[in-house]
Formats: sequence, structure tokens, C-alpha cells
Amino acid sequence: MRGAVSFRDDFNGNHLDTNHWAVSVSATGEYHTEFQVYTNDHRNVYVKNGKLYIKPTLAVDSGHFTEHDLYHGVLDVKKTWGTCTFGGNRGCYREAKDGLLPPILSGRIDSKPTLKYGQVIVRAQIPRGDWIWPAIWMRPTNSPYGGWPQDGEIDFMEAACNEVAYWGKNDNHGIKRIHSTLHFGPDHAHDHHVSGEKVKQHGDWHGFHTYKMDWSPDHIIISVDDDVILKMTVADGTTLWKQYKFAGSNPWAHGNKIAPFDQQFHMIFNVAVGGTYGMFNDKTHYAYPKPWLNTDKDPLKNFWEARNNWLPTWHGDDVAMIIDYVEFRHM
Repeated sequence: MRGAVSFRDDFNGNHLDTNHWAVSVSATGEYHTEFQVYTNDHRNVYVKNGKLYIKPTLAVDSGHFTEHDLYHGVLDVKKTWGTCTFGGNRGCYREAKDGLLPPILSGRIDSKPTLKYGQVIVRAQIPRGDWIWPAIWMRPTNSPYGGWPQDGEIDFMEAACNEVAYWGKNDNHGIKRIHSTLHFGPDHAHDHHVSGEKVKQHGDWHGFHTYKMDWSPDHIIISVDDDVILKMTVADGTTLWKQYKFAGSNPWAHGNKIAPFDQQFHMIFNVAVGGTYGMFNDKTHYAYPKPWLNTDKDPLKNFWEARNNWLPTWHGDDVAMIIDYVEFRHM
């Protein structure tokens, strides 16, 4: 499946092209209550030597916050970075009296070009460093089916970038593992996952790899270096709704067979850190005890106060997700 190129960014030049990308500026922490603020600071999102860098940094190194501020200050996102793009979950304003202010600054960008069916190719290097959570993913540009997960989500690649993260005796699911997931369903309680993973027996995924999706009205196939991670095919004569035996009111009744994946989606690159739901399970065995529990009253404080354990694993640009290029091709 190689149609005409509809969008490509090689990240040449000295600046991110804001005709192609929208930069998120928010402390929302997303659905997973992550520990970072997404900023438009050139230390968190920048272009260098023909590549895009999305890099987590310490808030206390930014010049905006001191250690005292994290415990006793105020985070006013618009005042600090000139804008706030999302206010949900205290995304624009926080006070430390309600819990430690986010100790990490990082980046997220969303593409302005969109795609419905075709091929997406991304060549990228994921970070290495404890509690770093990079993601390459896609969301619908509009919301024709009523929100998440009704509108669908395509997770190209996610990873927990700890070198040690054992789910079982010989099952290291840290940076040796990447995974892809499709989310869809009629409501939050019935979010269905189609997922796949690749685990390296030797070495890890910290290095440049080519992530690709082939997307048609019949299937979605996600691969890394031409090795298939995930494949979902909708059989002839049926729909996703019927194939996965959902019940109740069908939000995709007026869509096609692969709905909700029958609309324009845009690309998202982000690097999160920590979080109380999703990537970092309390029962996983790490190189040292996990600094926070997902049920903690102030998980950001517990994470920050354990930095003598995790900060030595963060080395220079190794903590950045580095994007060489992204390309959209129509069918």
C-alpha cells in the first residue's frame, strides 16, 4: 500500500514548523495523572540536525521553579509559558497546597495534517531512562461518535523506558518491549483493546526504528522494521461492532465496517513521565522499589523525593524521543 505522499516532515531547519504541528502547553497529566507539564520551551521540544527532539527535563532546572516552589508555590501555566492549551484536570493552574507541583517538564505535539486510510511511516528513537513513557499515536481530529473510546485511538508505539521492569521471573517488559494498541468501544466501561507487542531478547528498543501503519476500510496493520506488531482485519459482511460482539446502542451505526476507524486522524508525539494509571504497575518488579503507589495521596511528591534512584538513569539526549521523519500516504 504505497499511495501518493500527502504529508512529510523531515524536521530540517532550526525550528518546528507550526504550520504542521500544534504544541501542547498544559499540566493536565492526561487520563493517567502523569507527572509532567507539557511546555513550548525550546529545551523540551526542539529541532536539531534534521531531527525533532521531545525531551523531559527537571522543573527546577528551567529557571521558572525552585525546590521551594514545588512544595509551596503556584503553577500558572499561561503566565509561565504564554498560553495554556487544555485546562482539564487542573491543566492551567495548580497550587502546591493541593499536592506537589509537577516536577518534570516535557513535550507533546499534534499534527495539523490528517489522514483517513493509507500509510503512516515514522522513523524514531525512543528514550532510555526510568519512568519515561514515550508514545507515538493517533486520535480523530473531530468527534463524530461521542468521545473516547467511541471515536477510537491508534497507539503506534508505547514503551516503559526502565531497563528493569519484570512482570514475571524472565519477563522484562521495560525498554526491551514495545507495544501497539487499538482502542474502541461504546463507552469507558467497554473500551476494547486489540494489541500486540515485540520483545527483544538481546539489546533493547533504544535506537532508530521504522514504525509503520497500513490502514484500509478492511484492516489496520502496525509494524516495526517491517515486522508486524498488530493486525486487525474486519471480515467481509460484518462490522467491528458485530465482530467484537458489543451490546447496547451502536455509536457507529452510520459508519462503515471499520468504524470508528473511518475518519480523519492526526498524529501525536509525546513523552510522559510516571502516572498513576497505565504503564507503571505497582506489582511489577523494578531495579528498586517503585517510588509511588498508584493509590498514593501525593504520588508526585513520592516520585520526586526518590530522584536519587531514578535520576542517575537519565543521561543527556538519551531521555529524548527523537523523530527522524514522519510521512502520510493516501491509499
